[in-house]
Amino acid sequence: QMEWDVRQNIPFPREDVEVDYDVIVPQTPDGQMEVVLVAAKREVLDQYLRCVRGAGLQTACVDAAAFSVLNAVESSVGWSPGEAIALINVGASYST
Repeated sequence: QMEWDVRQNIPFPREDVEVDYDVIVPQTPDGQMEVVLVAAKREVLDQYLRCVRGAGLQTACVDAAAFSVLNAVESSVGWSPGEAIALINVGASYST
């Protein structure tokens, strides 16, 4: 099922992208599944990985920018279940 969703929602040929997803809600009341689907062009991903290896480092994780900010805040500050927070990422070339 996910491959069909990837082909319907990602505007690049499947062989040109690296795809990952995470199930957010396994089953909604109407029987659907909610997922977060992330795709990165392999060409761009390979450039980043070459830079990391060129610096003599090993890659532990590759994450989409918006999720990396969320993960950094969650691991360093944390928040309580049910607590509402807002993360605003203001960057030089984009904001999320």
